[in-house]
Amino acid sequence: MTRTPSHVAHASDPVWLIRLQLAGSVTVSYGRQEIHLRPGNFMLYDSTRPYRMLFDEPITILALRIPQQTLLGYLPCPDRAACRVMSSDSGAGSLASQFLQGFWQRCAEMHSEEVVPRLTDVALRLIASAYADLPQTRIERSCVMTAHRMRILQYIERHLREPDLTPTRVAAALQMTRTYLHRILSDEPDSASRYILRRRLEECARELADPSQRARSVTDIAFGYGFNSLAHFSRAFREHHGLTPREYRQGK
Repeated sequence: MTRTPSHVAHASDPVWLIRLQLAGSVTVSYGRQEIHLRPGNFMLYDSTRPYRMLFDEPITILALRIPQQTLLGYLPCPDRAACRVMSSDSGAGSLASQFLQGFWQRCAEMHSEEVVPRLTDVALRLIASAYADLPQTRIERSCVMTAHRMRILQYIERHLREPDLTPTRVAAALQMTRTYLHRILSDEPDSASRYILRRRLEECARELADPSQRARSVTDIAFGYGFNSLAHFSRAFREHHGLTPREYRQGK
């Protein structure tokens, strides 16, 4: 079974999610990554990015929404911890998993307005401690570039529908040179321009597959995400998805 969210959190108010697998196993397709979660495992991910869940048995999930500004107080480089599965078998990951499960099971019994914020603080400290053990998430100079990278991606998400969205415009809006922008995104699998194109194609595919959007034409959907040529859109869509837009829509 496959599930894809109908929308993602608005990039101007980013929210991160901690996903704790309580029962059943699931594969999460997140961009080009496939993450496998079994009971007790948890992972952190950016809710502004689309994902897909695949599972063939009943599952139970606990999802915690954490505003980015709150998370940064505990984990300065959340992007470097994204999609890294924390095991419940040992160490801080085990403590965090057990605490979150106990917190969830007993939250209905907590009536004091002071208790929940304190326990939330404990939960976030345990989660941060679990990720702190990973070399990729340790605080270092690259955190500055990580913060810039997040600003770039958030700006792109906010303006994805605008035809004049280009790397040059993004760099100018964020007061950086285009060379520096490309340097920041050098670890991404795509260049800035190809990232913008890929995200537009992903959002167009989501709307083409959405039954509530059936009345809209392929042209309307494409132009709604910044394309100004149907031929260019169709060619790019086929290269990315292996089907024409109409074939993709008919197969959903």
